[in-house]
Amino acid sequence: MRLSRLFPLSTLSLLLLAGCDSKPAASLDTVSAMLRARIARERRDARVAKFTEALQARASFRTDEAALQKLQVELQAPQAFSTNPVPGFLPAPPPTR
Repeated sequence: MRLSRLFPLSTLSLLLLAGCDSKPAASLDTVSAMLRARIARERRDARVAKFTEALQARASFRTDEAALQKLQVELQAPQAFSTNPVPGFLPAPPPTR
């Protein structure tokens, strides 16, 4: 028996086959706010990249690619125990008595 007889194609089945969802479209205000945020983020990232490149040029910064290629990092290695505080955490000051 043919599948087309068992399952006639409808608009919903075409949408499911095409991978489209049937969610309602976002409002214009929501989309415009998302686009503004994305454009602002992209502009900020571009300015930071340009600033970083200028700083590297002024400082004559060079990356030794050969040394980086020799560096081997084992991602699954256990982390060494540290006696220092966690970065970003300041311990409480000692009592003054």
